[in-house]
Amino acid sequence: MPEGIINGLIRRTIPFNQFAAAKYHDRMRLTNPSLVIKPMSARNASLIRLEDIIETSERWQMEAAKALLEIRDRQLYRNCHKSFDAYVRILLLEILNGVRGKVLLSSGDSDLYTRYLKDWRLCYRIRVPCGTGGTKVGRYATTYRTEILWANF
Repeated sequence: MPEGIINGLIRRTIPFNQFAAAKYHDRMRLTNPSLVIKPMSARNASLIRLEDIIETSERWQMEAAKALLEIRDRQLYRNCHKSFDAYVRILLLEILNGVRGKVLLSSGDSDLYTRYLKDWRLCYRIRVPCGTGGTKVGRYATTYRTEILWANF
């Protein structure tokens, strides 16, 4: 059963504030185990409510986009993440971890991806040349980056 449906069933049996608080505390522990977790605030409840829309909405494309815009515009991510980009990366990884189908993901070398994708298979790791400061990409490039291909199957 998808996590969104399970969350919906749980939400019907537990008052929203208790459910949102539990979900918020679980997310905070996962993203930063040493973090001292503050009591649930209205701002955090808004973040959880908007994330719930992203996860469970039937018209997910428009509603998810609107929810993400509101999270960004109201800076609701700031309690747990330094930037909106960091918040979206973690949200994407959480969603991909819940996908039941086969997923291939290409990323740069990152501790964040390694931590979130610990149950995934690292299929391929390659160092590729990249041009910086006017150097040409190719055999004369002096800078390299690591690209990784992950699979959940």
